[in-house]
Amino acid sequence: MFGFSWIITAVIAAIVVFLILKIMFKMVFTTIKLILLFAAIILLVYALSVLI
Repeated sequence: MFGFSWIITAVIAAIVVFLILKIMFKMVFTTIKLILLFAAIILLVYALSVLI
């Protein structure tokens, strides 16, 4: 239960940081979003390969 609450906290923090970056860096946000999306895809593929 405690670990699960830490995951929720991390997700909320990530969303807050994401929104702050979107507001502060509107000109470069597309580049940041592409980099984060690329990293997320790599992590997802890695997680799936570990599970399978």
